[in-house]
Amino acid sequence: MKMILTLTMILLATECRAQTSIRNQNSKIQSALNRGIEETNRINAVKAEEARKKAEEAQQRQEALRKVVAAAENSGKSLYGVHPDLNDARGGLYAKPVASYQIGDWGYSPKVITAVNVINKDSLLVYLQDDPLDTQIESAKFMILKGFDTSKVTTDIRFLLYHPVTITRTQTYNTAGGTTNTVLVLDRNDTFIDAQVAPVKNARAAARAKYEAFRKIIPPADATGAAVYDSFPEADRAQLIQDWKNEDAAIKQAIEFHLTKLKNMKGAGRTQQEKELAKYRSGLTRNKKNNPPYLKKVD
Repeated sequence: MKMILTLTMILLATECRAQTSIRNQNSKIQSALNRGIEETNRINAVKAEEARKKAEEAQQRQEALRKVVAAAENSGKSLYGVHPDLNDARGGLYAKPVASYQIGDWGYSPKVITAVNVINKDSLLVYLQDDPLDTQIESAKFMILKGFDTSKVTTDIRFLLYHPVTITRTQTYNTAGGTTNTVLVLDRNDTFIDAQVAPVKNARAAARAKYEAFRKIIPPADATGAAVYDSFPEADRAQLIQDWKNEDAAIKQAIEFHLTKLKNMKGAGRTQQEKELAKYRSGLTRNKKNNPPYLKKVD
């Protein structure tokens, strides 16, 4: 009997130690899990703060850029106005980085220009930058602007030139350090620009005239869809049908966009989205019938 009690006590003690060991092990596991959760939360908090700072910096930079461009726009319009055919005279310069400007290029450059020095009454040493907030002079492209009155230009003024120019030559000038530098020349050449713009303007005028003529065509009242264009000149039907199909696809895309936005919206915002959705659905119904016919507008 005494031996049985002893064995029982030993077994109980062993079980207690095992349970204690399990509890300790579970406690260690839970502590490790808690530390992992805390570390994950800390990392997520750091990332969130970094993202917030980046977003704030991006917003501040965007605002600074907006102010620089707005000031340059006002200065440019005050100095030289706006060329009447600016949109048609974008040429190759419009989309190029300044480092790629070369002889043979022409068009409107949307880069902010900084005046460095007035050379004479119609010549100005300037530099252009892709990023007007960049303070590194290495990013600047020095050039000479010719053909524009410099009497109102002051050193360091920044402006946007709303006039197309040509690049057909280089010019060498003396630097303040006693050396020379050869740069590209941005020339005002209205005769050349007019010649480049004329075909574009003529094509647009012809397109407008055709558009106005098409507006006067009245298809049969029972015609719908693509059949509506049977009343139009045969040479234009394929393009007219394609324009109509493109409009149909655009309306459907707009409907999907507003349906997606509606999923998580409430209140006044939802009401406005529902109105927009109803407008596009009505437009889709009207476009499917297509009588009066859809005609792509000409700018």
